[in-house]
Amino acid sequence: MICVFCQIINDQAPAEVVQVWPDAIAIAPLQPVADGHRLVLPRTHVETAVTDPVVTATAARRAAQTVRPGEHMALNVGPEAGQTVPHLHIHLWPCLGAGACMPWGCPTTHRKGDSR
Repeated sequence: MICVFCQIINDQAPAEVVQVWPDAIAIAPLQPVADGHRLVLPRTHVETAVTDPVVTATAARRAAQTVRPGEHMALNVGPEAGQTVPHLHIHLWPCLGAGACMPWGCPTTHRKGDSR
């Protein structure tokens, strides 16, 4: 199976790259949930967060370096959890307010489009 994220990392597929590190990159997803949505991809191919904890920790470290206060940082582990690309990736996106981001809700002080 050809991994689209590996293709992006190896400059074999187009993407809007927003940050680069020696061990990871951050891109804008094709179908963002909000303005400012980013994906942090480790350069090493691992399918999920449980495949290689060291690679997962490296990706989480890079995501933590770019996440801003008021944003969500999350990853899905496997298709059962909604992971649609079998290459570890961490989502970063601004809060959309109320229950728009997460099933358990977000603070009501944030409104859709508020990028605090």
